[in-house]
Amino acid sequence: YLCTNSSSLLVLTGAAPAFNATPIMLSYGTSKVVVHHLVRTLSATECMPSTSKTVGIVPVTIDTPSNREAMPDMDFSAWTKPEVFAQTIYGWTSNDNADIVNGGLYQFDTKNNQTTVTLKS
Repeated sequence: YLCTNSSSLLVLTGAAPAFNATPIMLSYGTSKVVVHHLVRTLSATECMPSTSKTVGIVPVTIDTPSNREAMPDMDFSAWTKPEVFAQTIYGWTSNDNADIVNGGLYQFDTKNNQTTVTLKS
């Protein structure tokens, strides 16, 4: 579908910890660095439609039941709710992708249940 729809948006999930060394979670960090590279590579390749875009969403911590169970003493108000990702991506698609940078990695930072989305270079 992506290749037949010239205004498509491909969204892949990276992770903010992968911008730095991840010694206690080496496999996780390595796999997310690969996702970041894939986003940038797909945005530059000729096999994608010229008007399509590939971006990465880069969470710090997602507020999920399994994360809450694994880290019960953490501040949940600093975690991004899944609905925030959905609303953001929906906003990008309903705006014809005009506001996003092809190959961009967008970090989601949440503090006191307020999320900011920042393009990481």
